[in-house]
Amino acid sequence: MVNDWTYAVEAYDENRSLLSADIIEQHLRSVVQDATRRLQSDEKAIPVGILSADQRDRWTKVRFHSLAWVRAAAHSI
Repeated sequence: MVNDWTYAVEAYDENRSLLSADIIEQHLRSVVQDATRRLQSDEKAIPVGILSADQRDRWTKVRFHSLAWVRAAAHSI
């Protein structure tokens, strides 16, 4: 996760062999470049990671309120 954007970086190839450190580093650099480009263009990420890392009972309450907000916003369009 970089600046609230979630990325997946391949570490294994299609044969389940570990990629070289150089290739993994290239993938990580691509992630950083993408996040930097997004920040420079004033793009804002939805901070999903904050919600998913919260304590279970609080997470449930926040999710309930978030879904209610989404439904209300959909009906106002």
